[in-house]
Amino acid sequence: MSKRFVFLAGMLALGAVSATGQNWINPGTTSSPSSCAPFKDQFAGPTSLSYYCYYNGTFPWLAAGGGWTTGLRIAAPASGAIEVKYNFYQQDASGAVDPIQLDYQQFGNTGVDQSSDATFDLNKNQPSELTLLGKTIDGAAHLTTVTGTVRVEVRCPDKATCAATMPQLIYSALPGTPWYLSAAMSSNVSLPIQPDSTLWSVVGINDPNSSSLISFVILNDSGIDDQTYVVKVYDKAGAFVGSTPVHVASGRNVGRVLDDKFLPTVPKLPVGPIKLVVEGTGTCLLTVLQFKGAAATALVPVAEQFPISF
Repeated sequence: MSKRFVFLAGMLALGAVSATGQNWINPGTTSSPSSCAPFKDQFAGPTSLSYYCYYNGTFPWLAAGGGWTTGLRIAAPASGAIEVKYNFYQQDASGAVDPIQLDYQQFGNTGVDQSSDATFDLNKNQPSELTLLGKTIDGAAHLTTVTGTVRVEVRCPDKATCAATMPQLIYSALPGTPWYLSAAMSSNVSLPIQPDSTLWSVVGINDPNSSSLISFVILNDSGIDDQTYVVKVYDKAGAFVGSTPVHVASGRNVGRVLDDKFLPTVPKLPVGPIKLVVEGTGTCLLTVLQFKGAAATALVPVAEQFPISF
């Protein structure tokens, strides 16, 4: 594993590197907040009598059952809690698109839920991975592969929080086939892509039992001087686990593996979804890789701190 990481980190150096949570408290207002633009706003009544910002997106393809699983990852930013809703659809033989009842599971939960949608809350800095297992009517073995579409809605207290979120979908055919693939979401708004940020975050899975580990590379593109970036880890409940400094010379990059030796004051990293945060006084670019056995995929870093100019 270490040789593979060093090889990938070396390649990156050659080019440009670019859960069910606790209750979401909606701190909206009783009048429509024009500050949501370009995101939409929605009246959340009748009981809360307030508005919130939100955006919709679509993952065009899901695969679950018959050896496939689809993982849906997202984390709430440091600016506040969010509410997430996934809806699952399938196209039938006639071409009609209808909701489909799927079995799904939040990482770490022993029980399996069954529905055509999943809605859950995440407190600030709380990560989540929800795994689609297969059609409910297919039984616990899920021998039949079902395909379809995932539609997403992310609800936020303000546009800064919406802008600092980015769902990610990962297909897996492990262990039968070493395929571990990531897919981008199409959104109804142009989510900001910030090439320079002083605070990046990403959701990964740390689980030695399933050979799941995370590695990352920080590129100091601040153009100013050598920088010391603080790398922070939050567990699946959104609780702060620990941090450590990583010194990166100007214009250069540093790669690390997130393992039990990474945080000097923490003897053992938590198992499950992890929110990894990289923060500095100067900007940086971040690449994060998720390994799972013999397979790996790139994760989507989210810029959480930048001027909102849209």
